[in-house]
Amino acid sequence: IAASGQLRLPIAITLVMGQLAALAIPAYQDSVNACKGEGLDRPGRREFCRAVAASFRNGDTFMTEMIGVAMAKRVWPADSAEYRDALEARRRYDYRTQAWGTAGVMAMLSPRKTEEYVQVLADHRREQEVLKAQLILHHIDPTPPADWPAKAQP
Repeated sequence: IAASGQLRLPIAITLVMGQLAALAIPAYQDSVNACKGEGLDRPGRREFCRAVAASFRNGDTFMTEMIGVAMAKRVWPADSAEYRDALEARRRYDYRTQAWGTAGVMAMLSPRKTEEYVQVLADHRREQEVLKAQLILHHIDPTPPADWPAKAQP
């Protein structure tokens, strides 16, 4: 769209994002429902759901990854490495999206920054990788500090 010269790059990006947002969201409901409650007690179901959760956690979008995180927390014991890894994935997502907040809006205000963003999109397949690269490009540490989020003071 941008290459056609009919629209400025920021407008072309906004148009494409709007079109993609309007596409149908994949139907996760069946998988989610099969992997919760009493259904997990069926023979082989917990192992199946662990595999589904792992697959979703490696999805291309934050939505898919976070559904995988929620499923992992249901199918693994709280003291397992998999459960702790799911918690850390959620913490990392929360930190990165919060850290990008205003910086993300500001990053799209100049044509040069918009061109950088298009290049980041071209270089990375997953939405998660795009956000991490954007943070690094804008000198924001993508790794949440050990004490993030800070505990509420009494």
